[in-house]
Amino acid sequence: MSPEFTPARNDGRPPAVSWPVVARVVLAALAAAGLFWAPLIFGGALHGHDWTSHHFGYFDWVRIAMSEYGTLPLYMADAWVTPNFVGNAESPGLGPLAWLLLILPTGAYIKLLIVVFSAAGLAGMFLLLRDLGAHESLAVFGAVVFAFGGFFTSHIGVGHHWAMGGWLLPVMLLLFRRAVFGSVGALVAAAVVNALTIMGGQHQPFVWQNLVLSFFAVLWSIEIRSWLPALRWAAIVVGALALGAVKILPVGLEFADYAPTATVQGLPVVSLLLSLVGPGQSAAQLDPRIVFEYGAGWWEYAFYMGPVALAAVLVGCVVGRRAWPLLTIGVFFLALALEPGGAWALLEDLPIWRSQRGPSRFLFLSLFAFTVVGALGLERLRQRASLRLPRVAVAAAWSLAAFVTGDLWIASRPWQDEATGPAIERVDHRPRPLELRSAGGSARLERFEPNRLSYRIDASGESFVVLPVRFGKRGVEWSVEADGIEDPAELRLSARQGKLALNLPQGEREIVLRYRPPGLRAGAALSGVTVAGLLGWTIHRSRSRRGGAQDVG
Repeated sequence: MSPEFTPARNDGRPPAVSWPVVARVVLAALAAAGLFWAPLIFGGALHGHDWTSHHFGYFDWVRIAMSEYGTLPLYMADAWVTPNFVGNAESPGLGPLAWLLLILPTGAYIKLLIVVFSAAGLAGMFLLLRDLGAHESLAVFGAVVFAFGGFFTSHIGVGHHWAMGGWLLPVMLLLFRRAVFGSVGALVAAAVVNALTIMGGQHQPFVWQNLVLSFFAVLWSIEIRSWLPALRWAAIVVGALALGAVKILPVGLEFADYAPTATVQGLPVVSLLLSLVGPGQSAAQLDPRIVFEYGAGWWEYAFYMGPVALAAVLVGCVVGRRAWPLLTIGVFFLALALEPGGAWALLEDLPIWRSQRGPSRFLFLSLFAFTVVGALGLERLRQRASLRLPRVAVAAAWSLAAFVTGDLWIASRPWQDEATGPAIERVDHRPRPLELRSAGGSARLERFEPNRLSYRIDASGESFVVLPVRFGKRGVEWSVEADGIEDPAELRLSARQGKLALNLPQGEREIVLRYRPPGLRAGAALSGVTVAGLLGWTIHRSRSRRGGAQDVG
C-alpha cells in the first residue's frame, strides 16, 4: 500500500495481507500488554472508585445471569443511570468475549479484557504505521505511546472499563484506509469492529472513533476531490448500525434526550504541560486551576506521554506536516479539550456532542492524531540519517522506543496500584424492598430471575400496588400476568413516581413480570438479518473464488 497518508488514487486493490506477520505482531502485542499490566494482574482483586461502585458489578451481573440463570440480563435493578441493562450504554453484556464469563471469575475476565484490548491497540497502531511506511522501531514507538499512555492507565485505574474501546481507534483507521483502497474484507471488518465497540459497553470510544473517522473521510475526499473515501466510510457506518442494532436501538431510545448535567470543565491551557509530562501522577493529584466536581478527579486530565516522547512527537509533527488531514483533526480536538478557548461552547448542546461529560477527554483523540503524524515524521528523519549513518539511525530509533516504554510503565504504576485491593463483595441485585406492606395488603418477591420477577400479592380490597421496578421511560416495559385475570387491561398498568403500579381486585394471587426493553426485538431482528446476509455473501464469495481458481487451472 502506498505510504502516502491520503493518496489520490489506488492501484486497483490493496496488497494481500501477510497473515503470518499479523499473527506474530498480535502475539508479541499480547505478551507486551501482559508484561505492562502485570502489577494490576497480580496485584490483587479489582477494587476502588468505579470498580467498586458499579462497573465491576455490571460484569458480575452478566456472569451471574449467564452462569446461574442461563440468560443474558436485560434488567438490572441497581444499575446506575438506567436499570434497562441492554439500553445501558455501559453494559458489557453483548461484548464479543462475554461468553468467557461462563468459565472465568469476573475479576479474571476484566483483567483479560484489559490485556486483549491494550494488545489490540498496540498491534493496530504498529500495523497502521507499518502500512504507512514507518520502520519497525518507530512503529513500536508510536504503538507504545498510544497504547500505554496516561489516558488508558488512569481511566483503567479508576474503573472506567468503557475506555478500553479507545484502543480500537488505530484498528479502525487501518481498516478504513484499506477499505478505501478497495478491500471489501476491510470494509466489513471495520463495520464489525465499530459495532462491537458499542456492544461491549464502550460508548464514549464508539462516539469518538465515528467522529474522528467521519472528519478524516471528509478531509480525504476534499484533498483528492473524490467522494470515494466519504462513501466508503458511510458504508462502514451503515453496516455498523445494522450489525449493532440489537444494542444501538435500545441505547438510542433510552438516551435520545440525554444531556448530562454533571459535566466537568476542560483542561486549563496552563495545566497541559503538567498533564503530558508531569511525573508521579495519581488519583490523589490536585490542581488549583481545576475544580473537581461530580466525582471527577485527576484521571479526567491525566494524559501522560513523558518529556522524551512529547518532544519526539512534536519534532515528528513538524517534519510530517504534509499529513494535514490528521493534523487538522488533532488541532481541532485539542481546541475542544482546552479552556479557555470557547470552541467547546459552540458544540456542547448539539446532538451527539451533548452526550459528552466533559471536553478534556477529547485530548485523547488529539494525541492519537499527533502520535501517528509524529511517528511518520520521525521516519522521514530516520531515512535522512540512514543515508550517512544507517546503523546509528536504527539504533537511535530502537533506543527511543525502549526508553519511552520504560518511562510509561513507571508512570503507570500508581494507577495500576489504584485499581487493586480487597475483593469486592457479591451484590444482591434483587429489586428492593423485597416485601411491601400497606393498609391495602402486601407484596412479596417470591421468585427472581434477571428478566422475570414473580410477586405474591395479598390485597385486602381492590387497590393499586406499586412494585419497586421501573415503569418505563416511554411506556410500560413489562408484560404482566396475574392469576385469575385473563385480560391484562384489567390491571390498569400505570406509573407512580416512575415505578410500576397495577390495579388488583381483592384476594391473594401471583403476579409474573417479564421485562421487554424498547427496541430490543426490532434491533435483534435487524442485527440478525444483517449477520445472515453477511454470512451468505461470504459463502457466495468464497465459492466464486474457488470456481474462478478451478477455471484458471
